[in-house]
Amino acid sequence: MYIILKGSVKVYRINSEGKRIVFTIRYAGDYFGEMSLIDGLSPSAIVQAIKKTTVAIIDDKLFWTILHSDTVFRTSFIRGLCSRIRDTHELVERLTYNNAHHRVKLLFMNYFIKQNKGNDNNSIILTTQLTHQDIADMTGLIRETVSNVIIELTTSGEITKRKDKLYELHPLFFENI
Repeated sequence: MYIILKGSVKVYRINSEGKRIVFTIRYAGDYFGEMSLIDGLSPSAIVQAIKKTTVAIIDDKLFWTILHSDTVFRTSFIRGLCSRIRDTHELVERLTYNNAHHRVKLLFMNYFIKQNKGNDNNSIILTTQLTHQDIADMTGLIRETVSNVIIELTTSGEITKRKDKLYELHPLFFENI
């Protein structure tokens, strides 16, 4: 298992058509590789650093020792697994929508609101910089479609892409879900 000390990673799989589907992005303080550590099977996804990343490696012996002896760690770890199952449910919901507009909006709602910070005008600022390709990879769309949806959402006043490349969701965004 790996614990991210600095940086961030993208967790994804390649589907049968060769398209990359991004499950999530993990940040400093988060972990990955726990499934293989627990069940002994091959990794279920590919993990790639997005920017310079430093990780700590936890081998299986140390993991099981800590899990059995530290109640706080065990509780936190189980809650983390539950959170990841919920995230998977949200991903399935997002990918089953046929409407590209809904897929992008659900991505912003379900994935990033967990990391939001409020703004004085009741807007929400999404604290992760994403390219249109990143959004496409997380919604199962192509980049050009995402670009068109972002233009529509911007033109309608639902979102703004700020100078720092973060998206800001305006109250109108939440009215039209």
